[in-house]
Amino acid sequence: MTMVSQWSKVALKISATIGASEDPLKVIRALRNVAGGLEPSSSVEKDSIAILRYEGDSALQSFFHKIRDRQIISAARRLLLRNLDGETTQVMLNRQAAFVQNIVLCEEETESPLGPIFLEIDSPEILRVIDWLAPDVSEEERERKRAKRK
Repeated sequence: MTMVSQWSKVALKISATIGASEDPLKVIRALRNVAGGLEPSSSVEKDSIAILRYEGDSALQSFFHKIRDRQIISAARRLLLRNLDGETTQVMLNRQAAFVQNIVLCEEETESPLGPIFLEIDSPEILRVIDWLAPDVSEEERERKRAKRK
């Protein structure tokens, strides 16, 4: 299940605070890892905050695969839908896990000791993006069972 520009426009913003004792390059590395190491379309580091922006859907591929590898599709869907605001949604990710190229979802900021990474997704077709990224697994399971019966 891969994606080739299914949506008219998708933009990602991946951000985190940079603590006084943290190496900014390590924070940026963790942010880039969320997008599979891809080069951002823009990068800003100011006022102790690092922000990477990506245009297009290729930066979502890593997140797509990692939530499947970790079998956290349902949790990701729940958080993406809970945080939906207009054409935007976001999830928080554990910073230490992202640094070592893993995905661990956070429901509260305190679940990531150094502060979470914020992954914000913006699209005029945000519900389709969420459905692709984290489909309703219960519906997918029902379809699989129906197909087996035939």
